[in-house]
Amino acid sequence: MMAKGLENSVAMILGALLVPALLWFLVDPAALLWPAMHWNLLLPIMAVLVITGISASNDAARKICRILVFAVLGLLVASFAVLFSMV
Repeated sequence: MMAKGLENSVAMILGALLVPALLWFLVDPAALLWPAMHWNLLLPIMAVLVITGISASNDAARKICRILVFAVLGLLVASFAVLFSMV
């Protein structure tokens, strides 16, 4: 049980800190706003990941889907934080 919480925390940190930092430094600071501006494209992708993770028979597939969902959620939170800090 502790390992699942640790994996979720690492995925959230990856999505909220590492991916936005890479977007900021390697691509363009404005690239960080893309997830917040196009959240309606990311939510169906997250829904497919959640459904795939629920229906997966393999434990590794469930784990990968859960990590990806939490990473995308972290990225969305960081993106919306940047967007609302500009207002």
